[in-house]
Amino acid sequence: MLLLSDSGTATRAFQVRSASDRKWFGVTRSVTRALIAANVVVFIVQMLFPGELVLRLGFVPKMATRALRGEGPLLTGLAIPAVGSLFLHGGVFHLLLNMWALYMFGERLEVFLGRARFALFYLFCGLAGTSLHYLTGVNNPVPVIGASGAVSGVVSAYAICWPRARIRLLFPPISMYTITACALWLAISLIGGMFAVARPGAGNVAHWAHVGGLLAGIGVMKMLNRRPPDETGDDWWRGTPWWRRWL
Repeated sequence: MLLLSDSGTATRAFQVRSASDRKWFGVTRSVTRALIAANVVVFIVQMLFPGELVLRLGFVPKMATRALRGEGPLLTGLAIPAVGSLFLHGGVFHLLLNMWALYMFGERLEVFLGRARFALFYLFCGLAGTSLHYLTGVNNPVPVIGASGAVSGVVSAYAICWPRARIRLLFPPISMYTITACALWLAISLIGGMFAVARPGAGNVAHWAHVGGLLAGIGVMKMLNRRPPDETGDDWWRGTPWWRRWL
């Protein structure tokens, strides 16, 4: 299931920024765009030095376990890889999918939360995804990389704020509510995660990182208990036929 775009009404209200916004080199300041640029730059460096950054910045659960036990360096074995791995990717397709989803849903959420809060939220969701992946295999020697956990949190938070926004999927080519797409993504990730636990090493997708990011995004938005001004919140469920609530 690949997210393609929203219907247009989903982004209209929050695309206009204040004229007083400061700019970076003539471009409207945006944490979302800065994150995309950082990921692209790191990926280019990653391609120039194949394997080097993954060895240094990839999050390896086994090394993290050793660091937590005091048998290895805490900084290079746990702290730096936990953050650095969020900017590495396994290939061009992996990078494009994550950055496309971040571009589609990140900026509107950033305007709603504020730049500083959005940056912290993005990092928190990424770390939550990495943490859940770690807990499902504390002695796994395979490094995990990618912004999927952080981006999953952005998507789920977007779905909580704008559940009725419609998005189109690249595959299958259908349109649905963001809340429906988020629920499907969570279900697929849970199923994939359970298969990964049952058959360690059978795949190369960190499903539990997706689950962790999705749940973190939902949890944070529920705790903030804020609603954007162009969304009625949960009231749209009332009086709506059950079959219309998710389609």
